[in-house]
Parts: sequence; structure tokens; C-alpha cells
Amino acid sequence: MRGGLSQRVREAIGRIRREDLLPLLSRLIEIPSVSGFEADLAYFIKDLLDEWGVSARLDEVLPGRYNVIAELGGGDVSLLLNGHLDTATPDEWEEQPFRARIVGGRVYGLGAADMKGGLSAMLAAFREAIRFEGELEGEVILAFVVDEEEQGRGAQHLVDRGTVAHGAVVGEPTALRLCTSQMGYVDLTVMIYGKPAHGSFPERGINAVDGAIAFLSRFRESRLVRSGRILSMNVNRIVGGTRSVSVPGTCRIEMNLNLIGGVREEEVKEDAERILEELKAQGILTKYYVATSNYGDAFSVNENERIVTSLREAYKAVTGREIKKTNFAAWTDAETLFLKAGIPTVVFGPGDCAVAHTPYEYVDIAEVEIAARVYFLTIFKFLSQSSAQ
Repeated sequence: MRGGLSQRVREAIGRIRREDLLPLLSRLIEIPSVSGFEADLAYFIKDLLDEWGVSARLDEVLPGRYNVIAELGGGDVSLLLNGHLDTATPDEWEEQPFRARIVGGRVYGLGAADMKGGLSAMLAAFREAIRFEGELEGEVILAFVVDEEEQGRGAQHLVDRGTVAHGAVVGEPTALRLCTSQMGYVDLTVMIYGKPAHGSFPERGINAVDGAIAFLSRFRESRLVRSGRILSMNVNRIVGGTRSVSVPGTCRIEMNLNLIGGVREEEVKEDAERILEELKAQGILTKYYVATSNYGDAFSVNENERIVTSLREAYKAVTGREIKKTNFAAWTDAETLFLKAGIPTVVFGPGDCAVAHTPYEYVDIAEVEIAARVYFLTIFKFLSQSSAQ
């Protein structure tokens, strides 16, 4: 921490310590909240906030699925702290996914990075802000939502209920980097048709799996990829063939793509169809089907927005360093808050997004501590400029 902060604020930041955050983070990990089954975690957080003297409420989004909402302070200016309660599924976990394991400063467990580390940090920041409620020149809203890992219906429900704010922080794992922009995305599904035949006579058929391999090879070198307009592509699933000793007549490919701003859904489909037409003309496949879904455009927040400057200043005050910036490489609820509700939104939180959705997911407890301190000071920078100085 550096100079320029009041003694009371310095003391509050100092009270946010990793030894206190660790039990909270561990408890959040130990409460299963796989997407669709977030209720136990929602009730736990509501009860915790009630213990702290904050009147939190559960807002039912879908049957048995609740957003947790709490407000502090009041006034014309509002700041939203947003996180999601749900996690991915533990399908590939060999260790117990709902047991927090501490190894060398890292906390392992399902959702540790995505995003129970962020939830813990926001809760710790909110708890300290309670002490200063009378000094806040505005309102801080805590909104932990459901369904981010699936369709984002929790954040959409929040917006549909009329939640507004002058700035928002989404606590997804950014490795403590500031993200003022988020990539676009689209899901691409391609069905390849060949010609079935006996597996001992492959020359009499057209192998749809071979056609799928050829398509993927060419698509990786396509116009949109080579020009950098498709930033990344991930093949989620390939399903082809029905039995042994048989030339597969069909093969289905499912991909998700990250896009730069301005790339239209139709462009992606047209690029895929052009390649498939070439393969068809060469006899590598007989016919095909292409579909796109789950499209979202990229977005960026103006660097001069109050939330950007407040968080940047808070990070420097806490760490003594300038914050690093990056573009968030996955979908978050920030899109809903910014594009659908018009709330200037940044993404900032502890943990590495690359380890999310993996069976070795972890978060560094030191990052959770820094994030919590930055969140707390951001509240003051955003809502109570004079008190933070």
C-alpha cells in the first residue's frame, strides 16, 4: 500500500488478510454449486450477509435457483460487484472436487478460480465496506447470479428486473489484470456426410471422419483465421462412425470460436461453407450441413470511464504497481451488463482462467487477498472520493 489514503481506510485494507480469506474460500468450494444446483451456496451467502447485518435477499430466477442481492449505502451513484454462483461440472476430476486442498499457497477445488476466489474477495471487500456505510456517497450492490456457466440467465434476470449502476466489476479470473474488453464468440457445428462401405473395402466408400479431418485442417488456415479475425478455435466434440469394420457415413464437429469485434455470424458460416464446397468438389465428402449458434459480438469500455480509473487507482494504491491490461478471452456476464443494461463494466479477479473447467483448478490465496483489497478500495474510489484520500 502507498500513501494518499486515510488512516481508517489503510486499517480497513490491512484487516483483509489471506488467513481470514482462506476459511471462507474453502467453505465456498466445499458447498457444491454445479450449474443448475446453486441453491445451497445462495442460502449460505445470504445467511452470511445477514450475520454481518446486511439485509440480503434471494431472487428466484428459475425454480430453485436464486440470485443473491445485497445493497449498502445509498445515493445517486451506484457500483455493482458481480459474480456467479455456479461452477462447471466435475466430470474429469480424480481428486474430490468439493474438498479444498491447500498446496504451496494455492487452493485447489472445483470453482476455486471460476469463481469462488472472486466471490470470497468480493464478500471480504463488502464486509469492510459495511463499517463505512455512512460515509459512502452512493450505493454498492452485491449481485451473485446463477447460470453463468450455461446460458447467463441469472445476469439477464438481474437486468430484466431493472438493476442499474454507473459502473460494474465482474470478478472472473483475470490473474489480477484489468479487462476493459471481451472477445466475441460463436459456436460452429458442421455435419459431414460421406458414403458408408465395408471397412475392408474403404475405396468403395467416402470416409466422413477423413472429411472432418480435412475440413478442420483447412479451416485452421481459412481467411478469417489467417487474418486474425478469428482469434482462437476449440474443437469441443467430434462424433463419427457407428461400428467397427465400417466406413463412417457421417461425422459431426462442434467448435467454439473467439472473434474480434465486428466479425458477423454469417461470415463464419460462409467461410466454413466455402471450404466444404471445395472438399465436396474434390470428392472428399458428399454433402454437408453448417449451423452457427450462441453468437455474441466483442465489446470494449471507454478507458476514461469512472470504473476504469477507480479500479486502476485502487490497484496501484494496494500494490504500488501499475495494473496490466488484457482482453478477456472467454464469455462473461459482463456482456449482459454492458451491452444489454448499458453499465460500464470491467472484468477483474483472482485466478487464471486457463485452469478453469479443468480437474486441476486452483487459485492463489495471495491473489484473492489482493483482489479483495482492490475491490474494497475501488468502492471508495468510485463512491467516496474524499474519504479514500
